[in-house]
Formats: sequence, C-alpha cells, structure tokens
Amino acid sequence: MQRALTVLVVGILISVGPQASAEDRLQTILDEADERHQLLTVLRTLGSVTELLFIDTPLVDALHIVGELHRLKVGCDPVSVANGTLDELAPVNVNVSGVTVRSGLNRVLQSVSSDLTFTIRKGEIVVLPKSAAGNLMLPHVFPVHRLTGLAAVDRDSTNSQLRQLAEVISLIGTSEAGVAVNPDDGTLQMLRASLRDHERIAYMLTQLEAVETAHGIYTHDGPLKSDPFCQIATRFEQSLLPPARPAREVAPNEKEAQLRSSEATTVRVHDVTELTSGPFPTRELNDLRQELIQNTKAKAATILSYETPNARMLIVHQNHRTQEKVAELLEGMRQLKGK
Repeated sequence: MQRALTVLVVGILISVGPQASAEDRLQTILDEADERHQLLTVLRTLGSVTELLFIDTPLVDALHIVGELHRLKVGCDPVSVANGTLDELAPVNVNVSGVTVRSGLNRVLQSVSSDLTFTIRKGEIVVLPKSAAGNLMLPHVFPVHRLTGLAAVDRDSTNSQLRQLAEVISLIGTSEAGVAVNPDDGTLQMLRASLRDHERIAYMLTQLEAVETAHGIYTHDGPLKSDPFCQIATRFEQSLLPPARPAREVAPNEKEAQLRSSEATTVRVHDVTELTSGPFPTRELNDLRQELIQNTKAKAATILSYETPNARMLIVHQNHRTQEKVAELLEGMRQLKGK
C-alpha cells in the first residue's frame, strides 16, 4: 500500500487559483523552489565566520560592507526608512572577530537599537524594526508524515495528530498568528510565521521525528532530518543552548552572560516512551505531564505531550534552569523504573 505524504504548511500559501494554466502553475512551483534555494544559501552564509570593525559607521554603510564581505544582499527596509521608524544613518560601533555572520549582524543591529531585527526576503537580508517584522511572513512546508503515522489508512488519526502538532507549535510563540487544519488534504497551515519561528518549529519537529525514528522500524532517516532547512535550523538552535556546567569556577565577567543564558527560553523534546509503556500509555503520558507541571511549578501551556505511532514525548518550552530540573526528574523516574 502506498503511504500518503503528509506535510505541515507554515506560512502563507501561494496559490494561482483553479483557473490558472499549467504554465502558470509550473512557474509558481519554480519561483517557490528558487526562493527556497536563495533562503538556504543565505542561511548557510550566516553560519560562516566573520570579523567586523565599525566606528561611527552609518547603519546603511555597515550593512553594505557586511554584504560585500560575504556576497550577500543586505539593506534597510525602505518602508521603515520612509515612515521614520528606521534611521539608516544611525552610527554603528562594533568590534568582533571569530563570530558567525549572523551573530555579527545582530551585534551591528543591537549597537543601533534593541528594537531592530532582520528577515530574509527573496534572497536579501532586510533590516527593520521588530514591530514591522511581523508583517513579513515566509512560507514553508514541513514533511511531517512520519509524525502523523498511517496517513493513507486512518484519516481521523492523522487529523488528530495534526491538531496535536498545531497545539505544540503554539509553544514557539506563534499562537496569535492563527492555525487552521485542512481535513481534506491533511495539511496544517500557520497563517503567519516569521523566519525565527520557522527555525524554532523546524528544530522542534526534527527532535520529535528523531524520537519516533528511534522507536520505529525505519530503513532511512526521516524527511525532516534530511531537509536542508531543518538541518541548518537545528545547528543554529543547538548553538543557542547554554553550555554544560563548568568544572572550574566561573570568572566574574562570565557570570552575567551565564545568567542571561540560563533565563533564555528553549524548546526541548524528552523521550518518555519507556516511562509510559504500561497498558494505558496515553493516560500515563498525561499523568506524567501533570506531575512535571506540579513539581516544576511551570505553566501548563509550557509543557505539552505528543504521541506518535511508536513513541511518546513531552515538549518543554522553559528557561534553562527549569529544563535541567525536568531532565533530572525524568532521569530519577527512569532509575526507579529500572530497579
């Protein structure tokens, strides 16, 4: 039996309408593929290493120099410049080396204002205020059929799991954007999502798929792990995780950075399949979730459960200290179960 392909669609879907010609539909597909290629190229470049030195350099010039150094198109959002919410002549003062282009670019923006961010639009890095960035949403399709099981056999089950994914994705901070499940084609549409949201979603979905793959019988990696965008997003998100506790005493100038890191929220997926392997696994999964919420005093919305055909998981969106506490509690439960 041929298994249907289930995809998670995040972003604004581009449609040419039922009356479009075959040539128009083909052109739309080619345009979307080209934009995806441009996005991946820019993201890979952002992961390379750079060295930047700016002293009272106008923002527009600093961005141009970053672009010239790394063969990127980098500029200010013309709409934000025109309406006065972005000063392209604001002075930039930055001196960094041995950092990624992405980190260097963020330092450039922070030297001007903490309200600035960037997005990628048609292969170009566009700098704009965070308040305006919400209007620039990117389309992306995630192949999630390994997370939704027997798509071709059990449509109701597939739709139920897609709704679970929609709830889990709300952890990322996109719940205000609106989520719609289409029962006809088994897709989930996030009506608005930024580049950073896409990266967080990609990382979380890839973690979920990894747990399902570990417990299932598969002959190859899952489609999310093989997806170039998910690979880049996973590497970036992992780079943001706080380092392990140091064996040495922390220097005073490092304490502030470590404190900020411990307070930053991250998303982690915990494999609890073995802890919920009794006769009623779904109920056990829900009970385990409630126990963690009670013991960590976390908000219920920050710890969610997800169940695939072969595995059960808990998704935690919390700061580093709470993440460590959750990991310690689960490890203690595993040790007790093993005795």
